[in-house]
This record gives sequence, structure tokens and C-alpha cells, in this order.
Amino acid sequence: MSGRIRSGQLLADDPLATYLEGDEEPKYVLRNRKSGVTVEDDDSTRIQPDDAFQALALVTDVRVLFVVGTAGGDRTESVSYSEMVQAKSADDGFRTTSLLIETINGRRWSFPCKGDTEAVASFVDGLAQVWANAERLADEAEQDIETAEQHLADGEYEAAAPHPRARRSARHTAARTSGPAACAAGSLGARRGDGCLAGR
Repeated sequence: MSGRIRSGQLLADDPLATYLEGDEEPKYVLRNRKSGVTVEDDDSTRIQPDDAFQALALVTDVRVLFVVGTAGGDRTESVSYSEMVQAKSADDGFRTTSLLIETINGRRWSFPCKGDTEAVASFVDGLAQVWANAERLADEAEQDIETAEQHLADGEYEAAAPHPRARRSARHTAARTSGPAACAAGSLGARRGDGCLAGR
């Protein structure tokens, strides 16, 4: 993160780094001066910074945190990867793009800034898909356990053991699941930490 962001000059309260929790690691920072962040569900809510401050989107290894500086103090909104359906970059024209995030509950988050948000969106979407696949595998494993317990209760001991093809399928699925994380981590190399785009 740049010096201005670390020092807290863009926000009303504390520096952005103080919003990190525990071992949470920052990966990218986006910012804009006027647009803020828009949240859409049944209604549309736009949180904009006041004149002396800016809006920041901090992408970490566990979530995307939006912090908007206002005269009344910083306003924060957080979206964890486990809540996301997908993330993508949208071209808004005039050298401006937006990071777009869609969540399980139907909310859509939009954070515009000058520059290209494609790498950031790819990273966020990669981790969102990892979480989705991990939860699906957990659900499948829970179902397998329940089925095996039922077979044992019925005295069907051979049926309770997982079929070799099922074990191979699980390993193959797990390998595919790790793909997005590896790809996202690889794309991070040149821009880790200092992925700050010029504000709008």
C-alpha cells in the first residue's frame, strides 16, 4: 500500500491498514475520489466520500473491504469470498473500469476507478470460486458420511465403504478446485500489496 494510504490521509479516521484483522493479508487497493461504492439489491445505495476524503477498496486474502471517508467518520462495508457468486471487471469508458461483485443474497457491489481492474477482479473471482467449490465438496462429504452411516446401521458393511472411483473423483475435483487459487496467486506476483489504481 502507498504511503498516503498507510498514513490515513485519504480517510477520516484511522489508516486503512488498521482495518486488517489478525493475519489478514492485503493484496490490492483500489480508490476513487467521488464515485464511492454502490450496493444494489431491491434498492440502490451509493456511499460517497466527502470532498476532503476518498473511497478505498481493500482486497485481502479473505474479503473485499470498502472504506469510504466522510466528515462524520469512515463508513465500512465488507464482503467475504464465501458470500460471493462472482466478480468481474466492467469498462465504464473514459479510462474508467469498475470492480463488480455479486453475492449469494442477490446484492451487487460496484466500485469504479481509473485504470484497469481486470487483474483485481480475476483474483477476487478466483478466490470466490475456490470457496464455492470447497463448500460444495464439504456438502458432498457430509452426504457421503450420512449414506455410509445408514449402510452401517442396516448391516451393509461393503456398501458403507467408498468406491475407488468415488475416491478418485473426489481427488480430481479437489485438484480442479485448487486451480483458481493458484492462478490468482500467480497473477499477483508483480503487483502484490501495491495494486493501487489512480482515483476517479
